Amino acid sequence: MARAHHINTAATADEAASWFVRLRDPALSDAERAAFADWLRQAPDRAAAMQAMGALWDGIDVLPDPRRARISQAPQGFFTRRHVLAGVGLSAVAGILGWSQWRAGDISTVLGEHRRMAFATGASLELDSLSAVDISPDEPHPTATLRAGQVFVATDRAPGAEVVLQSPFGAVTAGTAAFNLKLERRRALVAVESGRVLVQSQQGPALELGPNTELAFGRQLVEQPRALPAYRIAPWLDGRLIFDRTLLVDVIDDINRNRPGQVMIGDPRLDDLLVTGTFEARAGDAALLAITETFSLKSLHIGAGLTVLFHA
Repeated sequence: MARAHHINTAATADEAASWFVRLRDPALSDAERAAFADWLRQAPDRAAAMQAMGALWDGIDVLPDPRRARISQAPQGFFTRRHVLAGVGLSAVAGILGWSQWRAGDISTVLGEHRRMAFATGASLELDSLSAVDISPDEPHPTATLRAGQVFVATDRAPGAEVVLQSPFGAVTAGTAAFNLKLERRRALVAVESGRVLVQSQQGPALELGPNTELAFGRQLVEQPRALPAYRIAPWLDGRLIFDRTLLVDVIDDINRNRPGQVMIGDPRLDDLLVTGTFEARAGDAALLAITETFSLKSLHIGAGLTVLFHA
């Protein structure tokens, strides 16, 4: 019996090592996540084996994790976007806040970094943590393509010279406006703070949105515009995460943009759980605790950098 137990333990350790490598792959498929959840539930010692593998990895891994970059602090006396837009023009804002000048190419942020920059005459943007845009400043319609995360845009340009914000789900065109554009797994969200924007999705006609309005649009579906209070336009700029029946998979992406390490959903059958709540952006652990308690989930901590959520 002792010999059989030893063989079983060795086999579990080998399987845990294989799963540990696969879980760290960004291209992990939904089918693999479901298989991992099933494997984990089949024997009580497998979670412990995964934790042991994580501890072993922490002991030998010497490569720096780019996600653990120093979190940038806003300077003391920092003006909010509302103060700035209400008081001065965009050209003066660039000088006051020290924004970098526009340039072509890919722009991305590391964990905890918010980057402000002017990307055309009379147009600026601010990138959230772990976000990325590809900028093409060519006139008359400078374009920024959002590839990851979210961006807040402020523009004051003449008719016929609007800026364009592209996403995988469609485009937002604006002349004089301030708005937030966010990528989720299955859709984009545009929320307008001031002015008017034109949204052209991959489905249906273009829609014009005014202040305090949000629109969700994806490849297959465009939702009806809805009214949104000002404090929910871009809460990340004020250090908050606000969820209103938000898919768990998108909630975890938000948490990951504000928390060192990586949280992942170990079972795709949990992706569509709907989360409602408000959290401090840097209180990711508190948000995770609330989520696991609300949905009776377990969190498996695999080493210092990886947390996997699965059914209890």
